[in-house]
Amino acid sequence: MKSSHYLFPALIMFAASTSLAYANEGEFEPFFEAVIMGGIASLHAGDSTIDMTASETDKLVQTNENDWNSWIGQLGLGYVFQLTDEWASGEVQWFPLITPQLNLYVLGNGEIKGDMYQYESAALNNLDYTADFNSTRVMFDLNVTLAAIEQFSVYALAGAGIAWNTIDFQATPNLNGLACGANGFNIESASSTSFAYEFGAGLTYAMADDIALSLEYLYTGLNDVGIGNEDDIGFDLQSADFDMNTQAVLFGVRFAL
Repeated sequence: MKSSHYLFPALIMFAASTSLAYANEGEFEPFFEAVIMGGIASLHAGDSTIDMTASETDKLVQTNENDWNSWIGQLGLGYVFQLTDEWASGEVQWFPLITPQLNLYVLGNGEIKGDMYQYESAALNNLDYTADFNSTRVMFDLNVTLAAIEQFSVYALAGAGIAWNTIDFQATPNLNGLACGANGFNIESASSTSFAYEFGAGLTYAMADDIALSLEYLYTGLNDVGIGNEDDIGFDLQSADFDMNTQAVLFGVRFAL
């Protein structure tokens, strides 16, 4: 992992029924929790390359990595366990709850733009590229409530799963490329499957005995996202992968079942 990958405090779902736990300071019964979340995301292509031929590797340099131009939705189901026998109103509870979760995420309308350096040389910046990206993933997460007091709790999570990705890729000559006769190409609706991992942390506010609000930041790594092969574009493309990751901010509701 690159050094920038260590920066993510991530927030994603909810470890805990702060609501029911606070409402019942005596016996705690484990329970299921449903989650509905939505928000915005930013896509990052990292240091990605395309092996155009056996002798030519081109570098993809993203120029819009700070754009939050994607939407993300989440549905989840968790099972909340208590980690401590003590639960006193008005006092900080440390590590009171843990929640294994199964989460479905859908990310759409993502767009990556940038420069394509032929032979990985900035002096051969002859092509611009645009990639439209969509992804659906199923993740198993472990969510731990770090601290809770009254209606508020802070949590962190980590998890892994599988992502199904679709990407449309277009490379077009820029002014330099037109001057030297560079050729563009298109790859339409290339699909791939990749391993995914995520880290998270967030804040939850219990509104009632069985409902709470959550605000979170989520980092997800999608590893190598393929963008096609030679059958799609009519020449001997060796390999083409994005080293993709996303950051997301989500807001949502969770319900004790």
